[in-house]
Amino acid sequence: MTETDDHGERDSEVSESIPLPIERADDGTVELMGTKEVAEFLKVNPPRISEMRRRTPGFPQPIAKLGATSVWYGPDIRRFAPTWSRKRGPKPKGKGDDA
Repeated sequence: MTETDDHGERDSEVSESIPLPIERADDGTVELMGTKEVAEFLKVNPPRISEMRRRTPGFPQPIAKLGATSVWYGPDIRRFAPTWSRKRGPKPKGKGDDA
């Protein structure tokens, strides 16, 4: 099912199934993450998540859309994180320049 992502782009796919068995915390809850939480966990800006969905092999598909945000199954993001080879972008102009 094609959905519009958090930035109005129509390039994302929502997973057709929820992974089974569902992992639950000790208190019985299921960990879900929105774009903001995924970005915080991966230490990137939220707009970067949209790019990662398109360009990063193995990046998990969201399991749902809730309003304007995609929702991921938390354990999928936690399993993905150690496999991701983070690539830093160019340094913003004017930051750290001695000129």
